[in-house]
Amino acid sequence: MTDPARNRFFLMGVSRVLGVALAMAGLVWSQRADSTVEIVAAVALIILALAIIAFLPRSLARRWRTPPE
Repeated sequence: MTDPARNRFFLMGVSRVLGVALAMAGLVWSQRADSTVEIVAAVALIILALAIIAFLPRSLARRWRTPPE
């Protein structure tokens, strides 16, 4: 039997790492972009990644919080 708290902690960590990887991909993409449309899409990807880093782990922790008794 696996501990659900361990799995949830792992998932929160993976969401942070995924956000950082997306931000780095957006930075690389913005530096290699040839057109303005690609640059705008890369900046949008970076903003999305920063939102994932900032809000997804918190929302997961809030959803999984033990209710007060």
